[in-house]
Amino acid sequence: MDVNRHVNSSRYIELLLNQWSLDFHDHNRLTRFEIAYIHEAHYDEEVEVRLHEECDDTVRAELVSGNRALCRARLGFSPR
Repeated sequence: MDVNRHVNSSRYIELLLNQWSLDFHDHNRLTRFEIAYIHEAHYDEEVEVRLHEECDDTVRAELVSGNRALCRARLGFSPR
C-alpha cells in the first residue's frame, strides 16, 4: 500500500503469478513479464484475474474490478 491506500506494484505481480501452482513454477521459469497499469486498485477492493492463453507459451492477463480494467500484463514461460 502507498500513502494514498493504493495497491503497490508488488501486489499486482503477486496476484498475477499466484495463478499458477508452485509445481508449475518449479518446472517453468518466467521469461517475459510486461505490465501496463490502467487504474489504481485500492485497499479492500475485490479484483478478478482473467487469463487468456496465447499460442506461443504466452499468457495475457488482466486484473479487473467490476467492469474496470486495473492492469493488463503479458507473461511468458519456458520449461526449466
